[in-house]
Amino acid sequence: MISLSQTAYVNAMVKHYKMQEAFPVHTPLKRGICLSKSMCPTTQEEKDSMVKKPYQMIVGSLMYATITMQPDISFAVQQLSQFTLNPSKLHWEVAK
Repeated sequence: MISLSQTAYVNAMVKHYKMQEAFPVHTPLKRGICLSKSMCPTTQEEKDSMVKKPYQMIVGSLMYATITMQPDISFAVQQLSQFTLNPSKLHWEVAK
């Protein structure tokens, strides 16, 4: 028998991305947050600061969770996935 444990996967993700300080929320995307392309970094300095962040990996992990066991977070993940090539600090904060 093969089974998926949502709790184990999420706990492993939290540990892997060092997000133990994060707090659980009832909604995956805060009300009123509107992510846009205008928030993306424009200067090389801003872009360089985001290169070190595992934004694409986190979004990919969330996509896997969405597809396999958490369809309720699909809207938030879809919003975040639009900015995988040029995420800003705000996008990063929303993702984690």
